[in-house]
Amino acid sequence: MSSQKNNLMYELEAYLNVEHQAGKHTVYQKIARSVLNVIRDPRIQTAVRYEEERFDYIKKFVSLNDASVIDIGCNLGYFAFSSLEEGAQQVTCYEGYKYHAEFVEKAAILTDVQEKLIVKAEYYDFSVDKMRYDVAFLLNVLHHVGDDYGDKNTTCDNAKKLIAQQINNMATIAQTLVFQLGFNWRGDKKLPLFAKGLKDEVIDFVSQVTQQCWEIKAIGIAVKNSMGRIEYRELDDNNRCREDTLGEFLNRPLFIMERKD
Repeated sequence: MSSQKNNLMYELEAYLNVEHQAGKHTVYQKIARSVLNVIRDPRIQTAVRYEEERFDYIKKFVSLNDASVIDIGCNLGYFAFSSLEEGAQQVTCYEGYKYHAEFVEKAAILTDVQEKLIVKAEYYDFSVDKMRYDVAFLLNVLHHVGDDYGDKNTTCDNAKKLIAQQINNMATIAQTLVFQLGFNWRGDKKLPLFAKGLKDEVIDFVSQVTQQCWEIKAIGIAVKNSMGRIEYRELDDNNRCREDTLGEFLNRPLFIMERKD
């Protein structure tokens, strides 16, 4: 390994270890396999949001080979790097937390994909993008409108209107949308977007507000299988009820949507 890559490896390892102890932002997401292959510090720990399980489900419905991809709110880049591992032609990442953006950018150099992975260290502006992508990842971002990004003076009621607008704006740039949404505005249980916290509330909302722009092709639901492991299965009468033992995150439906032409 070159001295430049050795330095990058140590920088990424140090960043992960320091940030694991320092704050909420940095340990949110698992590290992609291709990045882990070049980072060998056994102390590194990150949170797991069932990225592998979600990605396994996504791959059943979404072809990433030769695809152009956008990952909005890419965090530590799990879905971006995994898309490249599946043969994506190019991935554009938007990440407003600059230290995450720097991590993804350095990890791209370290894994020799810097020509295929474009990193934008900024929050995505849903109103101005003129590019076109085959696949868009928009996972657990929009319930932070008016908090992490957007007008800080907006209200919870208006947040749902903005969420609807932003989902539909994606139809101007992407053919396929992979989407998840949290139950609470700003992640605050005191500010519910869906009063009862039910999967059906989210499904009904997304179905209603997107019916002019998107066709919902599949809805993935997290379930615990016979081995006690989490996997995502298609929505049915047996898994559509809220399962409190799984926690709020795993109750969020995972939508695969195709643009209506």
